[in-house]
Amino acid sequence: MGLFREFSHSAPNRVLLSVFFGAFSGVIYALLIPLTLSGLDVLPDALSLVEDKTITVAGITISNYRLAFLFAVSIGTILLFTTVSEVLLIHVGIDFARTLRKKIYQKINRLNIADLERIGLARITAILTTDISQVIQGAKIIPTIIISMVMVMGMMLYLYVINDEIFFFILKSIAFGLVTYQFPIRFARRYLVKSRSQVDELRNLNISLTRGAKELKLDRAKRHYFHQNILNPVEDSIAINEKKGQTVLAIAVNYGDLLSFFVIGFTMFIFGNYHSVTNKELIAVIMTLLYITAPISVIINNVHNITLAAISMRKVKELISTMPAESTADSSSVLPLWQEMVFDNVEYEYLSENNDMQFSIGPVNFALQRGELVYIVGGNGCGKSTLAKLITHHYLPTQGMITIDGLKVDDMNREAVRQHIGCIYSDYHLFDSLLIATEDNSAKIEEYLENFGLAHKVRIESGRFSTTSLSDGQRKRLALLAVLLDDKGIYLFDEWAADQDPEFKRIFYEKFLPDIKSRGKTVVVITHDDHYFHLADRVFRMDSGMMSQFK
Repeated sequence: MGLFREFSHSAPNRVLLSVFFGAFSGVIYALLIPLTLSGLDVLPDALSLVEDKTITVAGITISNYRLAFLFAVSIGTILLFTTVSEVLLIHVGIDFARTLRKKIYQKINRLNIADLERIGLARITAILTTDISQVIQGAKIIPTIIISMVMVMGMMLYLYVINDEIFFFILKSIAFGLVTYQFPIRFARRYLVKSRSQVDELRNLNISLTRGAKELKLDRAKRHYFHQNILNPVEDSIAINEKKGQTVLAIAVNYGDLLSFFVIGFTMFIFGNYHSVTNKELIAVIMTLLYITAPISVIINNVHNITLAAISMRKVKELISTMPAESTADSSSVLPLWQEMVFDNVEYEYLSENNDMQFSIGPVNFALQRGELVYIVGGNGCGKSTLAKLITHHYLPTQGMITIDGLKVDDMNREAVRQHIGCIYSDYHLFDSLLIATEDNSAKIEEYLENFGLAHKVRIESGRFSTTSLSDGQRKRLALLAVLLDDKGIYLFDEWAADQDPEFKRIFYEKFLPDIKSRGKTVVVITHDDHYFHLADRVFRMDSGMMSQFK
């Protein structure tokens, strides 16, 4: 019901129409059995619709033509209303999936970078690809279930008209079946939830397997350990829980199917011995029960899909609930021409899931002046990249404050400050599009492509790179081209030159950086290239999270 409620909220009018058409189709379905029994003349006389009249149409003789016409109209009505019901809900499902994905897209955009890193790529990817698709699969069968439920109710009403004693017996049997059916379903759900909870971990391991393929090929022992002790146990655990869940579900489904035939057998061989039932009534009841097994099976057999869809819907809602919007105001204000960005006793702490401090930097005290070139150096794990994310205001200080010309950077102006910053991190992402209009920048783009040694490899076509299948160094040059076109006030480069050949590395330090600085830009470079330290206005060293000016 939770899944249906979510759909109802997304498009109440269309869902209501879908339910109405589905229910109406179910009513007509339910009428087919008395029409069929009337045609066979096995109904009690009071309920029979048989007329001994025939007509000939196009050389075909039709008995009981009024009943035949009603039967044909019923089939046509079922076809029309069932199709409309399913199409309506399919469209609602597609729109619902699109809305969910767009909501998650917006959540990601408004999410603090630290929270985004905590959630992780694997979990978000699993939601966007697997879970939302599973939700839609569950939604598609809702009209079928509605039609089947109405059919069952219509058939039960028809049984009441035939013989009320049989009706109450079957009603009790259905109630017994529904109650006992829930026990295996609960067990199955428990195993399926366990299986789904490990999918995110498996996706992370799949990413490690593909991205670390080169490293694993070079060490047989590590490769064996990764597969046997890390990847395979998770894969096996998912398979075991999935098997258990599916096995219990299969037992439940078969139990539900056979319960209908148990009721039929009990009615045929035992019930008539203790209750007054005519032969025609008994035949009509058996025919009705045989007919009713199909919609009951549809309901039971689709419990699995509804269960998976409900689990996936819960995972989607859990993800959305763990994506609080950053408190930064979505302001379009523009900062005046600034001169100084000051870091005053700034600290940042990484917290574990138990809120235990894992790593911290600071307190950091320094200032960035407009139009200066600053290098930040230090060993691996000393806090350089964390400091970089503080400079670009992706991380927010846990202590201290950052000011620009005396104005504190806070939730009200942080978005405006970010618009003045361009960066290329060590884990940068290269979009295949420049994401800006290129008509006014075509000459500058051609100049950059020529200067970066890419003119013979890459073209800009309708604002998109003709290819990004390049070496790591060349891809970073494309990223540099894209960020320079933005004309920001502050540029930060995190180990940008690490993948460049010696000649282009020299050009980067001796030509490009001084050129960017000469245009009044502040340039911050995280680097290990001590051969070029003399070109910086200042050099800062990070060591175990603490900063000092390098002499």
